[in-house]
Amino acid sequence: MPTAITEITERIQDQVLDFVKTGQEAVIDAVRNLSSTVEGVLPEAAKTGLASNIPVATEAVDSAFGFAGKVLEIQHGFFTQVLGAVTPGTSVPAAPATKTARTAKSGTTAAA
Repeated sequence: MPTAITEITERIQDQVLDFVKTGQEAVIDAVRNLSSTVEGVLPEAAKTGLASNIPVATEAVDSAFGFAGKVLEIQHGFFTQVLGAVTPGTSVPAAPATKTARTAKSGTTAAA
């Protein structure tokens, strides 16, 4: 049975998510308007070869959010372990195994 604190927290979280979605919709509309305003200028930049040096936007976003997801995942595991360590009568969950580790010098990925 959820506690009153849990219910209040969930309501606040729902409100925050609604505010974020509303803000995102406003930004998308603004970007769409800006894009249509400058649409005539951008094709000229592409003809000069400038566009070939710009990463594909969706790949950059996917990469950034993939990284953020990994950070959140390890932070979740960390705080779960901290809570397990300070909560009487519970066992401390094992740390999640690291899938890959990037070597500092070569920039290559190796199994951890």
